[in-house]
Amino acid sequence: MILVLASIVDEAAAAFASELGSATVASLLTCADLASAPLNLHHPNFEASTITVGGEAISVGLLTGVVNVLPVILPDEILFYDEAEREYQAAEMHALLTFFLTRVACPVINRATATSLTGPFLNPFGWRQLARSLGIAVANLQMRSDTSVNPFAVPAGSDSVEVACLGSRVIVTSNTLADERTIALAQRAGVEYLRVVYLRDGNDDLRYLTAHTIPDLSSAPTRAEIAEYFARRQP
Repeated sequence: MILVLASIVDEAAAAFASELGSATVASLLTCADLASAPLNLHHPNFEASTITVGGEAISVGLLTGVVNVLPVILPDEILFYDEAEREYQAAEMHALLTFFLTRVACPVINRATATSLTGPFLNPFGWRQLARSLGIAVANLQMRSDTSVNPFAVPAGSDSVEVACLGSRVIVTSNTLADERTIALAQRAGVEYLRVVYLRDGNDDLRYLTAHTIPDLSSAPTRAEIAEYFARRQP
């Protein structure tokens, strides 16, 4: 079984779980599902753990993949708890998922770390510093305290290029050195999926702007690549 772990309002993830389910066993899993059904995690002997999916207790050993598009558990995600409890319950659920996503043996896109449920950095500055440590040229940021403009957004009129990789394979290519740089960045970060945006400078070189570890499930090619990625790893 492949799990698609997503927000309760993520329609693209729900559609993808249904799409996967037409070819293999797959299911959407949200915080509401986790809160309403038993989840038995063991430590040690994690292999004896079970997770409830669709009302059925499933051994973690039967999971063949996890697609995680939920980077953090926010109190607004768990409106089914009393307001006074939401912050505490969000922290508890985040900790529980961190343990589950780091221990489950099947392929995970992407595994949790101590700072994010979907990779090593929740803050975009962490990715920027990692890119620089690999010798990847980075775009200049325009940061001002008197504006709410996102410094990592593509500036109006700029020439941007997007590259995505999955499992050491470029799935959205630029046919430039940015493809190799994206693979290198993903491998150093230890993530299966990475989407990177680059800006073209005056010398026609591509400079790193920002990175994303959440797969774009609204993209049909990306969905197809993820399905193929898991198909290649079936026993």
